[in-house]
Amino acid sequence: MDHVRNSREVVGKAMAGSNEPYTHTPYFYSVVFDISWKTIGILDSKLDSLIDKVGDEKVVYYLKDNKPVGILLWNVETDLDDIPNILSDPSSDLTALKVAMQEKED
Repeated sequence: MDHVRNSREVVGKAMAGSNEPYTHTPYFYSVVFDISWKTIGILDSKLDSLIDKVGDEKVVYYLKDNKPVGILLWNVETDLDDIPNILSDPSSDLTALKVAMQEKED
């Protein structure tokens, strides 16, 4: 649904002849019983991944050229508002990403 809401304007412009790129960072979330997950960016099993424990839960970073392009949060409660900005200009140093998520946990 996130993609639909954010792509409709760009699609309409493309149909009218615009070459405007679609730059929205997709996300998805769900909760089933006591399991929750949130994803943002590109999650692909072909990419390298790095698993980080946050308490008893996990964060999986999906990496391309050693830079994060996607994140899976497994039972980690956090707000993803700042993450698209970090993923749009990623650094191979995951510190900024980890700090952004820790700030939201408190």
